[in-house]
Amino acid sequence: MELRTARYFKDAEFKRCTPPCSINDMEQTFLDRLDALREKVGTPLVLTSAYRSPEWEKARGRPTSGDHPSRRGVDISARDTAARFRIVKAALELGFRRVGIANTFIHVGDVPTNAQDVIWLY
Repeated sequence: MELRTARYFKDAEFKRCTPPCSINDMEQTFLDRLDALREKVGTPLVLTSAYRSPEWEKARGRPTSGDHPSRRGVDISARDTAARFRIVKAALELGFRRVGIANTFIHVGDVPTNAQDVIWLY
């Protein structure tokens, strides 16, 4: 297995996610885009959820083909409106095609090209 790398994100950050995972569970092209997002936002991004196995999703009644099981989606902590705005603005400017907005986090994902461009609220 090829080891994954990221400029701004370490394996320990993925292990603190719910559920815990590894940087090696993610797609390298997605990690590269996540680094670009961090660079554009200009402040550290705290991951709260990254890879979630199809079994994890199924046990919670969720689809097993989403951004997280596809290894191309993360949730990023965003505790205030300014942080949410900065993350969403940068994500859209960088071409992330799937964005979810919650009170405490922003989801960014970029599943393969056959997926819809969407923004949703939790």
